[in-house]
Amino acid sequence: MARRSFTAIGLAAGSVIGTVVLRRRRRKHQTRVDLYFSDGSMLALSDDAPEVAAVVGAASAILAGGDG
Repeated sequence: MARRSFTAIGLAAGSVIGTVVLRRRRRKHQTRVDLYFSDGSMLALSDDAPEVAAVVGAASAILAGGDG
């Protein structure tokens, strides 16, 4: 009986850990633009929004040249 419960706990813990790892890996490769406004609101644009390409291109150029 103890072996079954240990197996069940191990399987549940493995599932949770696997889910967390997969979500983090997906987020790493996802590009997102967060726009913050003066009234405290925020707009998040995912990488499939057409406006993101221009913003990400400009931000990449700034970051590449802004080393010093």
